[in-house]
Amino acid sequence: MAELRSVAPSVVAVHAHAELLDALALSDAIVHRVAPDEAMVTAAPGSAATLVTTITEAVADDPGAVVLDATDGWAAFSVRGPDARLALSRVSPLALPEAGTIQGDLLRLPARIAASTDEIVVFVPAAFAVWVERKLRERCPELTRSAAEARP
Repeated sequence: MAELRSVAPSVVAVHAHAELLDALALSDAIVHRVAPDEAMVTAAPGSAATLVTTITEAVADDPGAVVLDATDGWAAFSVRGPDARLALSRVSPLALPEAGTIQGDLLRLPARIAASTDEIVVFVPAAFAVWVERKLRERCPELTRSAAEARP
């Protein structure tokens, strides 16, 4: 079994020179490299404004850098448990890394997936959140609701 729950991390989009992105070291956030000159930074809910300020200062040497709070543009789902990878294999052809970020097709939508040893977080465009959750539950019998969601 695996538990599926909706999560709401802060998401910041960063477009800057690769060497500046390589140097980003944030103790309370995860830097997901998307392209040589692009990163998605995720952190605790409500921390986007602080992240934008911190990252803007870190990439200040790039006059063309763009740092934006993109939280409202993304929906995120956490999948935890021994069958998490099996469940995601039913809806995506992507080979998930043991730890790291990958992007590509999930339910025929563009998605970013952050994998670690104990959790997989799926990011999809926010406009598709309800549809994605419904399809994950329909197509992945391994997925259960979190204890908080199961309460009446």
